[in-house]
Amino acid sequence: MVEDALIAARVKAALTADTLVHAKTITVTVRHGVVFLTGTATSKACARMAAHLVRGITGVIRVENQISVSH
Repeated sequence: MVEDALIAARVKAALTADTLVHAKTITVTVRHGVVFLTGTATSKACARMAAHLVRGITGVIRVENQISVSH
């Protein structure tokens, strides 16, 4: 099993590398391979994109997308 700290680092790198996702407003927490995304996004599409990016990362078991949309 991939360690949570390594998963978190991979998730943060993936979110930062994507130009559509504003990673500065998203907090990443990982517990036993489950990634919790919290914070804000500029649209529902950005929030969905963040979760989609994370699902493809090695070691991620599940993504709990709790990102809200800022108006």
